[in-house]
Amino acid sequence: MSTVSEEGVMTVKTEACDQLLAQRVEVKMKSKKAKDVMNRLHVAMPTLRDQKDRPPCIPQAVLDKRQAMAVEGAEPKRKLAKDLENELGEDYYMDMRQHWDLKQDDEKHDVIPEIYLGKNVADFIDPDIMRKLEELEKEEELRETAGLYDSEPEELNSEEEDIRNKAEQIREKKKLVVKAHREMKPRNNHAKLARSAFMKAQAARRRRNEMKGLGEEMEGIEDGDGAAKRTRSQTPMSRKRKREASSGARSLSRPPRDQSGIASPEEKRKAKKLSKVVQRGINRMGKAGEADRKIATKMPKHLFAGKRKMNKVQRR
Repeated sequence: MSTVSEEGVMTVKTEACDQLLAQRVEVKMKSKKAKDVMNRLHVAMPTLRDQKDRPPCIPQAVLDKRQAMAVEGAEPKRKLAKDLENELGEDYYMDMRQHWDLKQDDEKHDVIPEIYLGKNVADFIDPDIMRKLEELEKEEELRETAGLYDSEPEELNSEEEDIRNKAEQIREKKKLVVKAHREMKPRNNHAKLARSAFMKAQAARRRRNEMKGLGEEMEGIEDGDGAAKRTRSQTPMSRKRKREASSGARSLSRPPRDQSGIASPEEKRKAKKLSKVVQRGINRMGKAGEADRKIATKMPKHLFAGKRKMNKVQRR
């Protein structure tokens, strides 16, 4: 035995295993339970039923295959789909209709008609459409070469020219009307003048136009004023006097709501303190505001009705 050349290693291993197994069997046979077990054991030896020869039945295909395997390269290998895929590569297409079970095998690869709105689409396809298209293109080229489409612009007579000019004027007039309407549109959202003020301004505008027609200028007349205003004869007021005259009057803007009805800073401070006290309750109750009167259900029926079963106690 040599572990270097592995000579006789398996023989020694087999011999050692056999001796170990024989020793275990011998130990078991010497035990007290072996007699009870041996009484229940029976070794049967088969006997021949008759003298007939019954050799193993091997199919002829298997025998032929074994014979072909004996001769190297003589076995015709069946080409599988995997082999075809490796040969063709990207051009391989798996035929899904190959194993269809039809009465006629010739019908496996028939074209399936495409039905749309109850009609066959193939009925509306012309197989000669490309040939007809080429013929039409050739005919169109011949017409263009012959100068069929090279037509000079028509000359208009005086009546047609007059009609076109009037149509152009009408279109220009419509554009002006639309533009004026769009300019007046934003004014409709503003406050309109009273009828008396509107009539007064219109009368002043009419008088000014009449005087301009007579060749006179009326500088004093303004829109909405019936008489000419006289210019100021006094000397202009100084800046300091203007400030003193204008500082005493308050503007007519409304004061803020938190200051309306409050006469002194002391009352303002008290009102602010009271508003904070009122706000505490709103914040504590989680109200949306002063007008929130909602009273939520404290014990919803669907969460508290019924017995508590063997389940989570999140809800009954």
